[in-house]
Amino acid sequence: MNNVIADFKIGDVNGDQIPDYIYLTGKKEVDSNFVYNLKLTIKDGFSGKCNTYPLEFDGGYNPQLFLGDFNNDNVNDIFLSIPTGGSGGYIYYYLFSYLNNSLFPLFNDKKFKKGLNFNINYEDNYKVKVSNDSLNKTFIIDVTNKKDLYEELNIYDDNGMLIKPTKGSILYLGGLFPIQYYLDNSFELLAKQRIIGISNADTLGYVNSLWKYKNKEMNLLDITISILG
Repeated sequence: MNNVIADFKIGDVNGDQIPDYIYLTGKKEVDSNFVYNLKLTIKDGFSGKCNTYPLEFDGGYNPQLFLGDFNNDNVNDIFLSIPTGGSGGYIYYYLFSYLNNSLFPLFNDKKFKKGLNFNINYEDNYKVKVSNDSLNKTFIIDVTNKKDLYEELNIYDDNGMLIKPTKGSILYLGGLFPIQYYLDNSFELLAKQRIIGISNADTLGYVNSLWKYKNKEMNLLDITISILG
């Protein structure tokens, strides 16, 4: 077992305009890439004082830090991503403000990682309807490229008519990425959720949602669909 620094960044996170030192540390077995017992340590650039914070989800592969202003206070916030590995591809995320040396979460990962809920319904003519009534959003995905497979599985007949009601599903958050959507000094978060059809291997596309921290919570700005081309 070795103590390791999984990631390290330099930047002002407490608002005194002096660069601080941000460490993501943990433990790792010699023959493994899995880092566990992860802790966030922040060393004040002015005083040299260190504060260490344990993380609730404290183990993963290649955990990473990112510094950027997400809440428009002109001070870097701390974004963490911790991939857990495995077939599910789950990644835990944290977003903290450290203004005035006080660690404050900007979103709840347990709630946020569930993502948005959409109904995925197959329709005639090799179409899949992706809809969320509460958001008043509907998208149509053309799955003609899968017609041979779907006809073989008796989902469609050879005229493209649906033989039986068939549903797909949308998975929990598969990726969360800091971006500068407005090309200013602050960052937004782009969330990606995979849309699957008849099985986990049957990827139909992705729901992309854009989020902005405002009024003490994450606010949805936009939703788009992307498909494999």
